[in-house]
Amino acid sequence: MKHFGRCSVFNGWSKEEAAVFLAASLRGEAQKVLNDLFDIDCRNYERIVDRVELRFGVEKQRKLHQARLYSRRRQGNESVQVLAADIWYMSSPPYQDLSPDTQERFAVRHFIDAIKDQDDRLRLRRDKPHTMDEALSLAFELEPFRLLDGNWRGSSPKVRSVDEVEREHNLFKAQMEILLSDRQAQQQRQET
Repeated sequence: MKHFGRCSVFNGWSKEEAAVFLAASLRGEAQKVLNDLFDIDCRNYERIVDRVELRFGVEKQRKLHQARLYSRRRQGNESVQVLAADIWYMSSPPYQDLSPDTQERFAVRHFIDAIKDQDDRLRLRRDKPHTMDEALSLAFELEPFRLLDGNWRGSSPKVRSVDEVEREHNLFKAQMEILLSDRQAQQQRQET
């Protein structure tokens, strides 16, 4: 609707012309909105906009979008990158009339709430990230430690095979390389 409104202004359409163009451009479910209108109402721009917003507008569905955000949790093997992207995408509709900074603060809060591991959530809250990039970076730093900790929780066997020790060593080595490269990248950014 915002895009169509800008097109209408750019083209200098009257309200009746805008109504005709809008009615002609609706497709799929949006076009079904016109079925409930009388022919005279199909030439009334405000009437069409009201019906489209009633059916599809964020204002009417704000609570639904917020409820989806509040209930969103990280799934089993879902990466923190995918979770952050999903939260960022889901945060846009319910908070669209807020400033970008406020939208981002809400997205960060929902992202932290969506993290399953309680220790990770506490660490993220303690570090108080201000942006999604900061929150994702912190969560990404915690990931190898959570994976290592998860391997040691529960019953730890007294005897491990050579293959298990070697696999754990390789995992630890790979995670340390990731941490080292992240640290080097941070140092380069700071030097820049």
